[in-house]
Amino acid sequence: MNEIHLMWVDPGVTTGIAIYRRWANGVERCQWKQRKGLASTCRFIDAKVVANMQLGYESFYIGERTTKAEVENVRAATDIIGWIKASHAMDKFWTRLPLLDQHPRERTPKVITPEVVERCLGEAPTGQKHAMDAARHIVRYLVSTKRDPTIRERYADAT
Repeated sequence: MNEIHLMWVDPGVTTGIAIYRRWANGVERCQWKQRKGLASTCRFIDAKVVANMQLGYESFYIGERTTKAEVENVRAATDIIGWIKASHAMDKFWTRLPLLDQHPRERTPKVITPEVVERCLGEAPTGQKHAMDAARHIVRYLVSTKRDPTIRERYADAT
């Protein structure tokens, strides 16, 4: 069984971070966090990045439907995405990490419910909306890329 080390970032004023690790012996571990503030979020992400980890983030674009109320969240999200991309481009360790992005719709909250996340990953970040969104991205990624047959089986059983 291949090892999987995956971190997903759901950026914003409150940033959700989900980390899923499965080692070759089949042991799985999940970790969830919500952070506020650019410096705190970036320090946390940087401290958790390990060799062979895939790092993903929720991407988006600013369009006609972006309201004035969303401007603060958009600014915070673009700052965090910018930091991730800059770190990836400039840091010798980070450049070896695959960088992934998904559109917000890809977390499919109507299909990948908290119950499905818990069934697939063994636990779920209850009470942490943004961390749950990041966990949904992990489930979506693992199911769609077929990297983890165990997660695909759990997903099929849960949906």
